[in-house]
Amino acid sequence: MRRADLTNATLLQADLRGADLSGATTANTSFTVLVDDRTVLRGLTGTLFGPVTIVTGGTEQELDGLALQRWLAKRGAEVEVLSGFIYYARFDESSTSSRENPYGIVRRSTVDGIDVDEAFTRNLRWESTEYLRLYYLGHNDDDHAEIIRAEADAFIKRVTRTLTTPQARAVVERLTAVDWRDDDIAFTHATSRSRLFREHLRRSALWTKVYQPAGEWPVVDLAAAVAPTVQVDAELAARLDAFLEANLADVRAKALCRAALDWATLLDTTTVSLPELPDPYEPLLLMLERGGWCGLVVENRVADFAAVRVPFGTWQDHLSTEPIIQFGRSGLGTSD
Repeated sequence: MRRADLTNATLLQADLRGADLSGATTANTSFTVLVDDRTVLRGLTGTLFGPVTIVTGGTEQELDGLALQRWLAKRGAEVEVLSGFIYYARFDESSTSSRENPYGIVRRSTVDGIDVDEAFTRNLRWESTEYLRLYYLGHNDDDHAEIIRAEADAFIKRVTRTLTTPQARAVVERLTAVDWRDDDIAFTHATSRSRLFREHLRRSALWTKVYQPAGEWPVVDLAAAVAPTVQVDAELAARLDAFLEANLADVRAKALCRAALDWATLLDTTTVSLPELPDPYEPLLLMLERGGWCGLVVENRVADFAAVRVPFGTWQDHLSTEPIIQFGRSGLGTSD
C-alpha cells in the first residue's frame, strides 16, 4: 500500500498490522483499521475517519479524534482526523449571531481521559481554547449549541473564504453599494468622473505595456495576463453577476466591473512578484461610486460624461507617468 491513493476509500476492520503506508494519501477515508508498531505510517497525508485500533502485544487500544491524530503524527503521518470530535457553535442571543449563523466554533476531543478543547481561529487553524471550561465555571456570557461536522465545515469554509479574499470581497461590497440610477449625482460629478476614468485608462496602459493582456482596449484581462490560473470565488462572482444583470445594461461596464473583481482576486491570492505600478481599477471604482454608469454614453470608442468626452484611443495613447487626478477628497471635490 506504499504511495497508495486512498481517496474516499472505505477500510472497515482491515488488518494493516505490518503494512507499509508510507507516502499514501487519504481524503475523507474511512480508516477503521488495525495497526501495530510494525505499520509504517511516515508520509501518510490527507484526511481520514477513525477510530483506529492499536494492537500492542495481546492488548488493543482504540483511538479517535485528536488522540489518534497525535498518535499518527508521532509516527510521521500528516493527517487530519475528522471523527471523534464534538462540535459547538458559539453565539450571543443579543447580537446577530445564532446557532445557524455563529461567530465562532469550538470542538472537543478526549485524549487519555482528558477533555481537549480547540477553537477555529482567524489564523485558519484549530488552536487551544479555554472557552468551554470557563463556560461551565460560569465565566462566559455567550452561549453555544452542539452542531454536526457538516455545519462546522460550512463555517470553516465561509470564514476561510472571507479571510483569504478580503480585497475581492471589498470590491463586490463597493460595487453592489453603488446607486446606478442617480442621474443627479452622476451629472454633478461629471468632471471628476471623467478624470477618474482617464486615470483608470492611464494605469491600465502601464500594466498593458508590461503584460500585453488579451481583450479589446480598454476592456482587457489584466488579471489573467499576470496570473492565468487566477480563479474568482464562485460565491462572489455569482453575487456580482446577479447584481450587474439586475442594475446594468452596458456590456462594457459589466466587463470592467468583473475585471476589477478579477484583479482584486489576483491581489488576494497571487504569489507572483508584481511591478511597482498603481492599482489600475481603484480609479474606476471611485468613478462608479460617484454616479455609476449614469450619464455615460459610449459611442465610436468615446466615453461621453455629458460635458466631457474621453476617447478610448489605444493603450499607447494613455501611457504617462503623471497622474490625471489625486484621490484625496479635496482633489475629487475641486475637480467638480
